[in-house]
Amino acid sequence: MKKFLIFAISLLIATPAFSATQQAATELLMHSMDTSLSTVSTTLQSIAVKWLGAFMLLQFVWTNITHLLSGAELEKVFAKLTGGLLWGGVCIYLFENGAPFITKVAGQFLQIGSGIGSVAFDPTSPLDKGIGVASSLLEQLDKTQGIFQSLNPFPSIMMGLVSVVILGTSALVAFKILMVFIETKIVIALSPISFALLGLDAFREQGFAPLKYLISLAYRVMIYAAILITIAYFGQRDQLFRSIVTAA
Repeated sequence: MKKFLIFAISLLIATPAFSATQQAATELLMHSMDTSLSTVSTTLQSIAVKWLGAFMLLQFVWTNITHLLSGAELEKVFAKLTGGLLWGGVCIYLFENGAPFITKVAGQFLQIGSGIGSVAFDPTSPLDKGIGVASSLLEQLDKTQGIFQSLNPFPSIMMGLVSVVILGTSALVAFKILMVFIETKIVIALSPISFALLGLDAFREQGFAPLKYLISLAYRVMIYAAILITIAYFGQRDQLFRSIVTAA
């Protein structure tokens, strides 16, 4: 039974998701995402700038005509006109500099996540750590199993299940981190559409959505960085593995 479980775990580790090829596959995926989303962002930039101009003109005409028809005083109309022009300048500035700003700040957050505990913040890190922890558990099991103890399949079954759970959890964390990278790139690529909506008062909240995403990104990076530190901590505790195996 023990040999069967070790063989099953070895097969899991040997699969592409848990092998050395995972890093090359992840890098290929990220490179493909960068290339495709860069093309999408460039295309949307040329389209969204026309939308921004149309929305600003529409909002400008609608606001001022409404005030004129309502019989507002000339001073209020002039104040609205000045405010509309100033807001138009803000919209153009955000449209031109919003995506580079998000890219820079997001990159800084990811660097901070990697700097905490000196753990690499990338999808391959939890997979490598999970494989190391599962392998250590199996190695400790082999060292502690004598001739008569090997006749008892319960420790092997428990360690096999624990190893599967560790690998599954590591794969889940890796997927979550990968989604952080992908979502960030998608938000940056689609940000021209959001910034174009700033030209309309009714969609101003949607226009600030890419900037608000940075707050969510900061929280997620810190949480996942803490999880990576925890996984790395357990991966360096051979004494803990021996106590777990002995208890099993």
